Amino acid sequence: MQLDRSSQRSGTAAACIVLAAFVLLASGSVADAAEPRRLTTDGRIKFSPSFMNKNEIGYVDYEQPTLTVIKRLSLSDLSVTQLHENVDKQELEPRFSVGGQRCVYIRTFGGVQTGIVIRDEKAKTNVEIPPEPGFCGYRSPVFSHDGKRVVFSFASGGQQNL
Repeated sequence: MQLDRSSQRSGTAAACIVLAAFVLLASGSVADAAEPRRLTTDGRIKFSPSFMNKNEIGYVDYEQPTLTVIKRLSLSDLSVTQLHENVDKQELEPRFSVGGQRCVYIRTFGGVQTGIVIRDEKAKTNVEIPPEPGFCGYRSPVFSHDGKRVVFSFASGGQQNL
């Protein structure tokens, strides 16, 4: 499928609007909003950005064609580091507790099965919610505002539930 220039421009404009909205939400008010700013320049595929704290963003990066990993981007100097060491399974949809001490994310456990990992980044300990037998997938985990609960969607009886 080939897009004409007007379609490409409207797609670029839509991306800028989304980024601007993200900046507006992050800043707390329209009066504090800044112009959109490119944070990375390597051209690699990235998705699921989430603020870890006021100085860092976590996101998913295609590390290899068969491996996605969570990266940490420092807003002060734009340096990027891998969040977890020795990753050998897909990491997806990271979300962070207020202050960034805990991270909840989706991890593949084999084939098409996904489970949830809740990680204390300071203590470097995990609690895992493994997938149910058969075709199972958890999605979209997020912390409650106080960081004491995690809500996620899951497949059950042919339906998605929370």
